[in-house]
Amino acid sequence: KFASVYSNCGFMGIPLIEALLGADGTFFAIPYLAVFNILLWSHGIGLYEMTGNGKIQWNKVVKNPCIISSVLGFILFFFGVIYKMPNVVTKPVFYLASMNTPLSMIIIGANFVSITEPFHRDKMAWEVSFIRNILFPLIYIAILFIIPMKTDAKIATLAMASAPIAGVSVLFCLMFNKSTDFPSRALCLSTIFSVVTLPVIITIGSLIL
Repeated sequence: KFASVYSNCGFMGIPLIEALLGADGTFFAIPYLAVFNILLWSHGIGLYEMTGNGKIQWNKVVKNPCIISSVLGFILFFFGVIYKMPNVVTKPVFYLASMNTPLSMIIIGANFVSITEPFHRDKMAWEVSFIRNILFPLIYIAILFIIPMKTDAKIATLAMASAPIAGVSVLFCLMFNKSTDFPSRALCLSTIFSVVTLPVIITIGSLIL
């Protein structure tokens, strides 16, 4: 469920949008990323934190530092406070943010080493990758088509939503002492698969939206 729903939008989506639409394009990606992080650290992590009776421990979710920081970050962005901060604050944050993609690639690369079975022979990994890389993005295109938004905003949203499986799918398994075999295979397959699917989805979206 987690691998199908949550994409690697922060690590791969933002650099892709910057390449496609320039720095202005990231303006449309920030609200998406803020809401994504709130869902990731509430519903997403809740899928791993389910108790024996299948209930999510929402009291832990609400107190999660990532939820608090995401909400605060969204408020700062919404009210424009972030643009009024001095360089001594924004510059270090900018440098840290620039590390996102390299760190994500390191994590994904490390997962290649830990895989014990050929990931391309895992039928379920192919199914999850198809859902994450193709099926959901096509559904997003249909939804965005009927929503009155600027084309750049639609492409930015589509790029974020069409990224491969989120790298934290493996990290959450490590956090909660679960097997990383399947999520590692699915993550690697989806990431490699995205070399083809991402350009195709973005091209289709550009023609339709």
